Amino acid sequence: SLALSTCNMVAAPTRSRLSPSLRVSFPVTDKTGFRLSYSHQAQQPDFNRMAQRSNGDASYTNTNATYGAPLNYGRSILFEFGVRHAFSDDLVLDVSAYNKDKVSDIAARIVGFNDVAVGRLINYNVMTNEDFGNSRGVDIKLDARSGSLFAGSLSYTFQRAASTGSDPFEYLGTTSRQISTVTQDRTPPAQALLPTRDDRSHTIAGTATLTFPHAWRSGNWYGSVLQDVGFFATFRLASGLPYTKMINDGNGQTGPGNAFALGGFAAEPLNASRTPWIKNVDLRVTRGFRLGG
Repeated sequence: SLALSTCNMVAAPTRSRLSPSLRVSFPVTDKTGFRLSYSHQAQQPDFNRMAQRSNGDASYTNTNATYGAPLNYGRSILFEFGVRHAFSDDLVLDVSAYNKDKVSDIAARIVGFNDVAVGRLINYNVMTNEDFGNSRGVDIKLDARSGSLFAGSLSYTFQRAASTGSDPFEYLGTTSRQISTVTQDRTPPAQALLPTRDDRSHTIAGTATLTFPHAWRSGNWYGSVLQDVGFFATFRLASGLPYTKMINDGNGQTGPGNAFALGGFAAEPLNASRTPWIKNVDLRVTRGFRLGG
């Protein structure tokens, strides 16, 4: 026997997006400058996301597979302003604040489709534009110099990043397999902004360079010791990243690396805990020597 089948192909809709941008900067005084920028930015979705399993049929594909869809552009609205002030030629302060709204990020969601072959509703994992979020922060940087010996910088960043998903697959990899104790049904995706896994609230960083030229303070013992010596230091202190604590039920996962899905149960809301601060200090010391004439 010969089985004949027909497939109705539907053309995906055409997508387009304008990305206007406005940038302004002007001097306030001879030592102070002001800058301002506002823009709408579009991110073209990955073609692989749109065409994922386009040649796969639901009759032989596991429902845990993720299917592509005619996605729209991801869109971000950015705003930033900053002030730069020179107290002197050797001391400059720069302060900037920014806000970024993400309104149509790509996210995998569980969507019900009416399967005419079996006569009931079946859930499939489908790519959508349903994630949204916000990032905002303040950057402060101080640059200093003292003659030809010392130069350094110190910066501080305060930032908040929140979204309905840290990545397109966070919902599928976490709470999509959890059952709500209230509804006794699958836990729905987040519709309130939660901290993302890369939300680092505080970052303090700096560099320092101290160099002594040849014949510095010639005739003094400390000049003889420190001439041709260089000290180069960098440091970075940063607050921890969010993660979700897990219930220790013997699955071997109780902390970061949260893609628990079927392998565990969350003991708290997503990304409610934070790892400790990290502290990094690097120091390099050099000493020049003259050999021969």
